[in-house]
Amino acid sequence: MFVKVKLFLVCALVALGASACSSDDSTTSSTKKGTGYRVSNEDYVVEVKGTKNVDLQRIEVSLIEGKDITTFVKDSFGGKREWTKEFKKTVKQKITVAVNAEGPEEEVSVVTIRVKKDKNIIKDIEFKGEKIYGEVVF
Repeated sequence: MFVKVKLFLVCALVALGASACSSDDSTTSSTKKGTGYRVSNEDYVVEVKGTKNVDLQRIEVSLIEGKDITTFVKDSFGGKREWTKEFKKTVKQKITVAVNAEGPEEEVSVVTIRVKKDKNIIKDIEFKGEKIYGEVVF
């Protein structure tokens, strides 16, 4: 009888240990490198708009991925107060949009930078003044 109790306790401990190890294996397998990251391109739209007398002078866009930086500069707007650009970016990338503009001295000028993702506005920032500098990172 005593031998049967010892055998039952040993089997119970082995079963308990095996179930604990199997639950550890399932949690570590979901955290392996590369799982859970979305690497597909996502669509973003950046809109820059100025009030009626704003003169857009320069827009600089930088695409940053690790140590690689790609820069795009727009400095000719043909008198327009609006600028729009579409981007496809991965989750690992960062995009910086910097805007330089000027407005008349007699009134407050406003430049708005809006970032949209799938028709949802994720950033909407206004910058005011005579000499305007605004920057958005997403």
